[in-house]
This record gives sequence, C-alpha cells and structure tokens, in this order.
Amino acid sequence: MSEKQKLEEKWISWGPVHPASGQMRVLFQTDGENLLDLIPDIGFTHRGIEKVCEFRTIISAIPSVEKICILDASNVDLGFVKAMEELLNIRVPEKAKLLRTFMCELNRITSHLYWTSLMGAVAGFYTVLMWAINERELFLDLGAMLSKTRVSYIYIVPGGVRYDVPEGFKEKAFEILDYFEGRLKTLYDMFFNNKLFEMRTKGVGVLKKKDAIRLGAAGPTLRGSGVKMDVRKDEPYAAYEEVDFEIPVGERGDAYDRCMVRYKEMRESVKIMKQVLEMLPSGRVKVKTPWILPPGEAFSRVESARGEINFYVVSKRGANPYRVKIATPSFKNLSLLRHISKGSLVADLPILVFSLDPFPLDSDR
Repeated sequence: MSEKQKLEEKWISWGPVHPASGQMRVLFQTDGENLLDLIPDIGFTHRGIEKVCEFRTIISAIPSVEKICILDASNVDLGFVKAMEELLNIRVPEKAKLLRTFMCELNRITSHLYWTSLMGAVAGFYTVLMWAINERELFLDLGAMLSKTRVSYIYIVPGGVRYDVPEGFKEKAFEILDYFEGRLKTLYDMFFNNKLFEMRTKGVGVLKKKDAIRLGAAGPTLRGSGVKMDVRKDEPYAAYEEVDFEIPVGERGDAYDRCMVRYKEMRESVKIMKQVLEMLPSGRVKVKTPWILPPGEAFSRVESARGEINFYVVSKRGANPYRVKIATPSFKNLSLLRHISKGSLVADLPILVFSLDPFPLDSDR
C-alpha cells in the first residue's frame, strides 16, 4: 500500500448520535466512497436493568423490564413473566393466553411501523415516515383501550393480564384491523414495491443463510436470510399454537429481504389478532399469584419484534429474583453490522443499520 493510499484511508466516527431510538456510535473506515471496515460501538444507554430486577419484586420490576425495548413492551414483558410463572408453577387462564397473544402482535405491528417510518426517512421517503407514524397511532390507542396505559402497558403480569376486554373493544379492533389491511396494500405500492427503494436495498448488506446461522442472527434478520425459525412456531407459548399464521422468509438475505419480512409479518399479525378476537371465551383473565419465589431457576424464550429474547432467572427464595440475565435480539443483530457492510458504500450505511432494526436501549439493557 502506497503512502498516498494510507493518507486517503481514514476512520470516521458517526456519533455518538441518536440515530433513531437511543444513542449509538458507528466507527467506519473509508477511502472516500467505500466502506473498508466498520465497528458498532454500543453501551451509551446502559441502565443496568438486569441488576435493577434483582432488587425489585416481580410486579415492580415489570416497568423496568419493558424499558429494555419500549417499542415492543409486551413481548419483552412476556419473556420476563414466563420465567416467573415457571418458577411459581402457575397455569394461566385460556382467555389470558389469547389476550397476551393479541397484545404481543399489536406491539409487533407498532414496532414494525416505527421501523418503517425510520427506514422511509433514511431511504428518502419522508411521506412513508408520516404515514407509518400515523397508522401506529391507531394501534397505540387500541392498546391503551385494552391496558388503560399507552406505550408502556404493564399489561401482562404473572397469572394472566391486568384487565379484561372493555365494552366495544372487539368492534373497534376489527374496524382498525380492516382499515390497516388496506393501508398495508397502499404502503406496499408506495414504498416496498418502489423501484427507488429496491435500488437502495437490493444486493446491499447481503447475509447468507449459513452466515446468519453461524453468526447468531435473530428475528427478521435471520428469516430474511431464508432461515424459517420463529419461537412462536418452534416452541409455542401463549395462544400461538391455536392460531394459524405463516413465517415469512427471504431468499437473497439482503437489506430488501429483511425489509420485506417485516412488512409481511405485519400482515400475519393482523391475521393472528383477528383470530384471537373471534376465539375469545368468557371467564377469568388472571389467577391468584404468590409473590414469594421458591428456590430454583427458569429460562424463557419469546419471539419479539426484533427476534428471540431470552430470560434466565435464578431464585434463592424471596420476593425478588437472585439473578436475572437477559439476551436481547438487538445485541445479536448489531454484531452482524461489520459482516454485512463488506463491499458497501458509505451512502449505504444508514440502510445497513436500519435493515437490522436495532434499538440501542435493547442492545445495552
């Protein structure tokens, strides 16, 4: 390498900035146009949530647990609650299982719509940003109608859910879901099927199937590479065994495939939510729960919007767990950023980052 080449190649710090939802930095090496190397630098939003859980009772820990990924609060919450229920040997009522499934899919949609708005912005489609945010408001209102709170629901608790279905909820939910199905078609025509969007994403950030498995990809990032793996199907929980839905997968493993998996997942979530509404029985939504954890350990798996999230909990008997360890999908997927950036341009960097849908607070915990 000549002295001139050495001078032209330089490392640039992108951040620490707030790229979407929390501070993160990306260090990248470039010779002007090309990405030569890249290092995701995380940790700017570390809050010690695992340790916080060890000093709080089960119920008082839930608001902190949801803050791991507030965009997908119910899926994260369910992972923690499932571990607690395993320790306490609790059987959840059937109606509560269905309502948990409904709320988790509602959060999957709100999370994917938030991602759609950000991907639209970085790809230059600012109309898509506004559309997706507006559609998300409908589901936030629907979640608030069911849980009595907005964004941070604290709806799923050990033993079931906090509230039963309010009067008029089913009718309102069907109205929103029918409307959203039409909007998804419009969103596809406007954005996902747009030639300019395809030019920005097709062939960019390719993650081959074998590499996705080897490097530990999760969620839509893993499925975008053609791996049909989803905890909801592989190890069903809540009421997922009772509903019919497909697992979308990609073929090329590029940024476009990862985007399309998320788009198709929103359609599947609508199908699941409609089935749940039709299946809702009468009866209890919660059983009485002891608040002293017996000695033991538990492990739970949940398919969150960004991929599989794991909770490992150890109890030595007490009102709060002795140890809590959380493995989040954003941490797994951000580790792939260096791999998928090879051969890309500096202009592709925002597309590369948001094709993984990382949430810095999720990766840092």
